[in-house]
Amino acid sequence: MTKRFSIIKRYVEGKDVLDIGSIGNYNDSLFYSIKPYCKSIIGIDIREGQDKSIIVADMQYCNLNRQFDVVVAGDVIEHVENQGIFVENIAQHLVNSGILIVSTPNARSLAPFLSFLSKGSRFHTMWHDRNTIKNILKKHFIIKNVFYIPGNRKIYSIFNNIPLLNKNGMIVVAEKKVI
Repeated sequence: MTKRFSIIKRYVEGKDVLDIGSIGNYNDSLFYSIKPYCKSIIGIDIREGQDKSIIVADMQYCNLNRQFDVVVAGDVIEHVENQGIFVENIAQHLVNSGILIVSTPNARSLAPFLSFLSKGSRFHTMWHDRNTIKNILKKHFIIKNVFYIPGNRKIYSIFNNIPLLNKNGMIVVAEKKVI
């Protein structure tokens, strides 16, 4: 989580932030980790939690009636049924030149590939690499940077110092196109 957090932190500091997928195995710690650094933060998730700053809604279809400087979608996009509608709705919730941060497993890495082979993908609707993310985002966003990270699970840390294996996850930073 440290590398992922440090990358995301620099983009959310002092900003109005929407965090998508705020409740879950890995993302609740991301929501609470970045919260102290944001000017304001609202979370959204399809599941209900205890925190009233996390709204129960589906980002594919909801309208929050406001825009944000930054939207963080931490390990969410690979679970979304209609990723085009999801991305379009995110764009509507971002100010012009606002920043979208998407983290997702890297389909071209070893650990997610082995995970898929061993137990399938009952929760993922699509696996992504740099090219698929670029294609999904290109209508509304300009890719600014792609960071590769070991992954968000403790087991992935065994790959940290192995150059060809330490890219189990990606963080894509994209800027909303000015309309």
